[in-house]
Amino acid sequence: MHNIDQIKLREFYYTLISRLLIAEIDKETIEALQNDDTLRSLFVYSKEMGDYLSNDAAKIAEELASHYVDLFLIKLVPYESFYTSEDQMINSGSENPVQIYYKKYGFDVELDKARVVSGDHIGVEFEFLMNLIKNEREAANEGQKEYAQTIRNIEKDFIKTHLLPFAMMFLPALLDASKTPFYKDVAEIALEFLLSDLEELNA
Repeated sequence: MHNIDQIKLREFYYTLISRLLIAEIDKETIEALQNDDTLRSLFVYSKEMGDYLSNDAAKIAEELASHYVDLFLIKLVPYESFYTSEDQMINSGSENPVQIYYKKYGFDVELDKARVVSGDHIGVEFEFLMNLIKNEREAANEGQKEYAQTIRNIEKDFIKTHLLPFAMMFLPALLDASKTPFYKDVAEIALEFLLSDLEELNA
C-alpha cells in the first residue's frame, strides 16, 4: 500500500506543481524542465505551439514573469476563499478553514516569504500536500505503516474537501486565460495529476 517509489513520485509532482503555481518561474526552473525529457514531454501545448521550452531559459523566465503577474495578480484570484465565500472576498484571517486545517497538522505558512496574502493560495495548498506526503514517506521508511496510513487519509480528505473543488474552478480558468502555452500546460498538468492522484488514493 505504501510503495516508497510511488510516494516519492507523488512528492515530486506536488513539489513541482507547487513551484509552478506559487510564484514567477526562474531561469533555473526552466533549465531543469529543459534538461528532463520526461518532464518536458508533459508540456504538450508548449511542444505544439513552436516548442516554447526550446528557447533561451533566461528569456523564457523573463517573459513568464510578466505572464505570471497578469494571470495570478490581475486576471485571476488564486485563493480558495474567493471561490467559497458568499462575498467573493479573500479570507486571510485565522478563521479561514484552510488555515485551520494547516494549524491542526502543524503546517506553518510564512505569508511574506511565500509572497501570498492568505494560506489558501493554490500553490500553498499543493505545498501542504507535498509536506504531508514527505511525512508519509518518512513514516513508511521507518516501518510505521499505521501512521503512514493515517497521513494518507489526511491527504485524501484535504484533496476532496479543499484542493480538488478549488482546483476544478481555478485551473480551467487559468487554462482559458493563459496567453502563453506554458501556463496552459501548467493548468492541465496540475488538474490531470490531481484527479489521477485522488483516484489512486481511493483505489
